[in-house]
Amino acid sequence: MLNKILSLIFPSKCVNCGKIVKSGFLCYDCKSEYEKEISDGCLSCGNPHDRCSCDSAYLEHEKMLHVIPYRSEGPSREMLLTLKSTRHKEIIDHLTDKMVSAIKTNRLEYDMITYVPRSPTKIRIEGVDQAKILAFALSEKTKIEAQTLFICRGGMKEQKELEYSGRDVFARERFSLIMGAEERVNGKRIFLVDDIITSGATAKVCSELLYEAGALDVTCLSAGRSVKY
Repeated sequence: MLNKILSLIFPSKCVNCGKIVKSGFLCYDCKSEYEKEISDGCLSCGNPHDRCSCDSAYLEHEKMLHVIPYRSEGPSREMLLTLKSTRHKEIIDHLTDKMVSAIKTNRLEYDMITYVPRSPTKIRIEGVDQAKILAFALSEKTKIEAQTLFICRGGMKEQKELEYSGRDVFARERFSLIMGAEERVNGKRIFLVDDIITSGATAKVCSELLYEAGALDVTCLSAGRSVKY
């Protein structure tokens, strides 16, 4: 009853166009557009998103997996941007369901899930750490243990403001493993969860830190990926 009352006072809206929807997070038209974005696959290599073979500036494609696109506009972009400021349960469920499907499709077996943390300043402002939310939601569905392993230092400055050549240096200055992480990751196969991969610089640095700590294998599992078409 309470949910019904709240839905009347605060009706759900499409995250892409803002129209009121009875259920879900996309209206009929935007859902159709989103389904086309997914079915089109990667506009660069033509493969389904969970089998995209486009190399990033830093990561080899076989160590990187994503499930939806992140383009200049459209429903998939708005879904991912919504996660940066809200704990949208339906979007989280949808994306982690797709991640589970991608894990099964690619026949991946791993021991642990961790994530690329957001800057403390961003968390204070927005109130969410979207990669952490995805990682622990994925853990609930896969029964793979999720742990916080990284510390993120720094303020508001973002990698998207940098040229690709500066992103690797920036990421190395910003991320480090927490104390005692070596004992947790030694000999483990690890999923490194993020919300969006752009150049892959942050994922590369975090992966290297895990390998240096003794991880057996690391695959970056991202909700979306920005590919320069």
